[in-house]
Amino acid sequence: MSRFKGKKILSGRYQISSKMILGEGSSATVYQGLDVSNGEEVAVKVYDSTSQIAIAGFKQTITIWNAIQSQSHKVAKNEHLYGRQGSCNNTLVVEELQRSLPGKEALSFRQVAAALDISHCFVQLLDYSRDHENPLEPGMTANGMMYIIQELGGVSLEQELQSCQLRGEKLSAAELKDLLWALVCITWGLHSCGFVHMDIKPLNIVKVSRVDEPVGPAPTSPLSPTNSPKSNSQPDGGYWSNESEEEEIPISPECIRAKTCVQWKLIDFDGASQAGEVIALAGTTYTPVYMPPELALSICCNDEEFTASRLMDVWNVGMCFMQAVLLAPMLEPEYEKLREQYLGADDQFLKWLADSLLPVLDAQTQASLNDIDPQVCSLLESMLVKDPEHRACMASCLTHPYFKAHREALLREDNAFQMLKEIDEDSEEKAPLSQKSARVTRSKSWASNRLGSLSLIFKAKDTKLSNFADAVRLLPQDNDSSGFFVAVFTKIRHWDAQPLSNSSLLPAEAFAVPALAPEKATVQAGQMPLGAVATLRWRARNDLNVYELLDAAIDPEAQSIASYYGVDLKTLPGKLVAERNVHGNVRQLLLVAPRLLDYLQADLGQLRSPILLACGVPVFKRMDDGYMCEIGLECRWRPALEAASLLGVRCARRTLRLGKAAFEKLLRDRKLPLEEIVELAASGEIEGLQSCHDKVGGVLVGLKGYDFWLPGVITAKALEAYASTIEVGEAPGAWLDSALPPPSHDKADAGASPDEPAELE
Repeated sequence: MSRFKGKKILSGRYQISSKMILGEGSSATVYQGLDVSNGEEVAVKVYDSTSQIAIAGFKQTITIWNAIQSQSHKVAKNEHLYGRQGSCNNTLVVEELQRSLPGKEALSFRQVAAALDISHCFVQLLDYSRDHENPLEPGMTANGMMYIIQELGGVSLEQELQSCQLRGEKLSAAELKDLLWALVCITWGLHSCGFVHMDIKPLNIVKVSRVDEPVGPAPTSPLSPTNSPKSNSQPDGGYWSNESEEEEIPISPECIRAKTCVQWKLIDFDGASQAGEVIALAGTTYTPVYMPPELALSICCNDEEFTASRLMDVWNVGMCFMQAVLLAPMLEPEYEKLREQYLGADDQFLKWLADSLLPVLDAQTQASLNDIDPQVCSLLESMLVKDPEHRACMASCLTHPYFKAHREALLREDNAFQMLKEIDEDSEEKAPLSQKSARVTRSKSWASNRLGSLSLIFKAKDTKLSNFADAVRLLPQDNDSSGFFVAVFTKIRHWDAQPLSNSSLLPAEAFAVPALAPEKATVQAGQMPLGAVATLRWRARNDLNVYELLDAAIDPEAQSIASYYGVDLKTLPGKLVAERNVHGNVRQLLLVAPRLLDYLQADLGQLRSPILLACGVPVFKRMDDGYMCEIGLECRWRPALEAASLLGVRCARRTLRLGKAAFEKLLRDRKLPLEEIVELAASGEIEGLQSCHDKVGGVLVGLKGYDFWLPGVITAKALEAYASTIEVGEAPGAWLDSALPPPSHDKADAGASPDEPAELE
């Protein structure tokens, strides 16, 4: 296609301008474009050649790209809840990559591979030109154009490093380690999908902004905002953010100091292939100073084809890292020297590169790496072995001792997300937990570690995570199978600097928290922050809800519940916390240990409360607005399953006790018709029907002789259970006789002082 002038609209949707060129190569030009349908900026790669070879290559690129994206998207781990995805589910790939590893290293690799997020390792393919004769297939349009629409990349790693070189600054040891970890991770992401990139170099690694990146002032780093010069190297598919001599390109320090691979992405899949695929050498493009030695050997031997290997990408990643250390391609001096000696020919350089007896890491380079970290020297020596038979694989790189801290952080983060998933699942109504007596402990390392991303207070039953280093556990507050108090909160995010009433997401009338001057703020044990409002509040996980300490003596919702169910909420073994939604309406009441409230406010040593991701045990839940909405319910609150046994012996009203046969039928059928209820009451199989005063609404259903209760609701037609047999188990007679807690005490004893909450030690 000839170069156009002005503007063009592709597929009636993507606008490009001849003035907005991001990169140029021998066969394609990349423009910064605009998706006019949604206003999003995109990168548009327009192919200059429309020959049959070019068309075949274009179709191959689309096929591979689609396959990569399909693999990386198969393994979502509740991304809509947690904003992350897991590693690939290709068991054969994992087994193949770990085959050469020793036992312990193979186990470590499996754990890391399962925890790594590969969903953001590559720029996303958004659209492409369709064949004018077959619109379902990629190809050339009727007006002779071929193009790819892809996610717009930011500055490239090459630009970052050139910027450091211009300022005469080098990356620190920590920045280099973070960078190499990121490169290893994104390359593993591609390999786990079964593909090899074949052309990994700093120009093909770009920073792509994400909505979940850190906000606020960035720490001082050599990678500070600067004018980033345009690269002299412009291969096919390379692109960078549009810039001019006058324009300043802001480069965030997090570009290099990415703690996970999601900060960096691979681009340019024109040369990508399936691992193990035999490729014709003719027409293969390459960059000499990044070329793996086995490819150089094939060229020197005049081979017609070669086999795509993941080990080639390992070499390329090693070369990218050495460029970050030296701020220039490591092999460039040797390449230029041989080109000058032999009148510009590449042959001598390729022969030198293919000679496995001539190492690329000389003594001086090894000494420089040892000064950074002896472990990184060991890793690079294994990655930059010319003979691929002795080169480290990517699995070995992931498990190298150099990355021990990164692996541990990754696994802790993965455990945290798994815990969030389990807690979310457990927040649904489930059977009362079995009685357990356990000691409350707190990890000392948690209190001193202020940089961790998550700290958890979780259930005692999660014994598999009992060694979770950064955890605080809070175990049962009462020995009546009422459940466990659960809280999950961050240690590094606080209240906004401005009052929450200024937030467009939160109603001012529900969240009035004044700004707090850090230099004047003090926190005393068991007290609220100075200047805070009279009620303790914590922001919930979705930033829309809020947890609020409830005064049951004056709160109208609590008084309504107390009156309807005949329960003294002050006898509950803990403090009530209300969860309000974005409209300021209370959605549920939760029971929280008093010590937890003090702990959140004082023991953290923070000026403001952390964000709670989950808090307490649900006690009462508000019925959905659409449930029995045509009936004027006196109280739209129902007991929660988690606290049913706690409430059953404390409620003087709306408590029913059923015999075994009726209870089994309720569990099995989930409801008992009112006609049957009346008959059972007349025969003495149901007690307490008079406590409901012939009113529809929430109710507690217990089994005669036992402290075993379920939440329910009386409708105009039946008594319905709010717990299924899946949640509480099947209900044969043997189950009732052997699996239930001991018989209940007399209800008269319910007014006795509740057990004291367990203390944090």
